[in-house]
Amino acid sequence: MKKKIPIELLLISLFAIFQLNMMACSVYTDSRAGWIGNWYNVKIITMSLGFLSFSLSRRLTESIPVRRIMLFLGNMVYSGGLLILMLCDHTGIDPIVALAVMYALGYVGGAVYYYMSVGVFSHSRGGLILAAGAALAYIIHYILWVRVKQDAIMLTVMIASFCLITFVVINPAKDWMFMDPLPYSADDKTLREGNKREIILAIYTTLIIMICTSRVGTLLLQSYAANSGAMYGISRLFVALPYFLMGFLIDRKKNELRFACVILAVIMITWIPSGMAESPAFLYIYWFFTGVLYSYIIFTFLRIAPKTGHCELWASFFRIAMIFDGLIGLILSKVDLNDMTSSFILSSLISIGIMGLVLMYFFFLRQKSPEAVPSGEHTDTAMQDKIDDMAGKYNLTPRERDVLALLMVKPDAQVSRLAEELGISRTMMYRYLNKLYEKTKTGNKDELTGLF
Repeated sequence: MKKKIPIELLLISLFAIFQLNMMACSVYTDSRAGWIGNWYNVKIITMSLGFLSFSLSRRLTESIPVRRIMLFLGNMVYSGGLLILMLCDHTGIDPIVALAVMYALGYVGGAVYYYMSVGVFSHSRGGLILAAGAALAYIIHYILWVRVKQDAIMLTVMIASFCLITFVVINPAKDWMFMDPLPYSADDKTLREGNKREIILAIYTTLIIMICTSRVGTLLLQSYAANSGAMYGISRLFVALPYFLMGFLIDRKKNELRFACVILAVIMITWIPSGMAESPAFLYIYWFFTGVLYSYIIFTFLRIAPKTGHCELWASFFRIAMIFDGLIGLILSKVDLNDMTSSFILSSLISIGIMGLVLMYFFFLRQKSPEAVPSGEHTDTAMQDKIDDMAGKYNLTPRERDVLALLMVKPDAQVSRLAEELGISRTMMYRYLNKLYEKTKTGNKDELTGLF
């Protein structure tokens, strides 16, 4: 019998390889196109447009074969562009090719973030899966950075990315990655309002984080303009630690503690004196608290996305919003951040934003948002936990978990009725049921619900 790759391993590998490609490609294109300062911000904006393009492409077509082809083409453009940069000595088209590479990387990244969101939404250890993928990427990048030349690093991670994305594209078992999430109830006003509150808070937090990190990032780019490689040494491993912290807290639903960590990180980064930018200790502090901020907002959007009508947009919204980050960077590059007056004004504005964030959380957004469940009815908390436990125990895909959840709510409903509520065909419903019977070693609906 052919062994299947556990979904946890696939999700960790996808996230790790994409993060690794993003880091390696950023450094490599910097070395080839000389992107320091303004060009760095242009590069960030271009990659963000790639993320946005993936979101738009999902709305243009619902055809799974077409979606597979589009992802494969994006992967080909990314890999082909990198090969051109590697094989051709410095030419006048380097910046153009590099921009195409960053755009294609963003498109592939949009797919990865969408898959991660759909894949970890119902998993009881989703936060730690994301953390493991991110930490693995930073560790591998550091090991390669100190032992291998840049061309070899880029070639290695590019081949890994090409092989994994190609596997996802050609493997029929991974159809769920190209489907839209099953529709969730839109009848409950409390549910809709809860999602809106979470999204508002996440967007406002993203804005504060971008202003904060753009200020410090601009200082670092100015300080390390002649030696940008120093920014990617052992200090960058400190980014991995907050990912595990945030992953653990999100799995335990400790939202207040996660929010407190974000406030502390913003304060620390905002009020670090600009004169410390050239100190080696500054990099450790910067990477650690940047890891807190980025992991918080990435995990937040990945968790919210499947409960909305546009999962492909919200899953990668943070990366799409980096367009704004790049624009802020372009503006700040014209400001002397070492000037005490300019630095104080900017830090004060961020502090006002922090106070607004705290007020929004405690007086407007602190109410817990209910979890979305398939169909027009809601299950209680105990049932949701049981469904999550069964999904983890039997290695169910997100769609299989949704079918199971609906079956638990309406165990006596006809298959055609269940298919109608989920917006899928009767044949597809039977396919999901057969998969559930196979994984749970049951033979019919009664046996399956008996496990529950």
